Amino acid sequence: MFVIGGNDHTLVTESDSRTWITREPAIVYFHSEYWFNVICMFREDGVYYYCNLSSPFVCDEEALKYIDYDLDIKVYPKWQISFAR
Repeated sequence: MFVIGGNDHTLVTESDSRTWITREPAIVYFHSEYWFNVICMFREDGVYYYCNLSSPFVCDEEALKYIDYDLDIKVYPKWQISFAR
């Protein structure tokens, strides 16, 4: 199963209970069998892609949930690539 969704100014809750709000509209892709998810963010200077290495997602009555392993690949509008931890 997979989920493709959109969000803008969405509340995010971290594992340590910290919260923050996304700043720009985005399209998100999650799969229940694959160990990554992808976020496509629309900013004034172009489209940014963010690939999280993560657990496959699960859904419950509260939200879509996954473990983010904080190993990320970022792709910038001019196709520069960086790796983040």
